[in-house]
Amino acid sequence: MMMPKTPCILIAEADILIKRALASLMTLGGNFEIVVSEALDISELTNDIFKIKPDIVFFSVSTSFAGKDSLSQLILRHSGLKVVLVSEDSNWLHIFKHEDKLLTCLDDLLLVINSA
Repeated sequence: MMMPKTPCILIAEADILIKRALASLMTLGGNFEIVVSEALDISELTNDIFKIKPDIVFFSVSTSFAGKDSLSQLILRHSGLKVVLVSEDSNWLHIFKHEDKLLTCLDDLLLVINSA
C-alpha cells in the first residue's frame, strides 16, 4: 500500500510570524516538511523550487517576491504550485489560484497546507 506524500512547504522571505506558526504546527503533530529558502531574487527562488519540488511556497506580501512580475513568473513556471502570500498586518493568506483566507487560528493554516 502506497503512503500519501508528505506536503513540502518552502518558506521564502517569510516574516517571523509565519515561521512561528509553522513551527507551532509541527509541535502539534503537523505532518509536513518545511524548507527555508535563502533565495535573494526570483531566479534563485525558481531554482530552489525546481530542486526542492515543494507543494506550497509561503512568503510575505512585503517581500520582493510579492511583486506582480515575480508572482507571474512563479505561477507560469510552476503551474501546480500553491503560492501563499502572508499579510502579517491583517492575518490574510492570499492563496493564488485558490482563495483568500483570514488566518484566525492554527487550524486555518493547517487547512491550507493539507489542501496542497
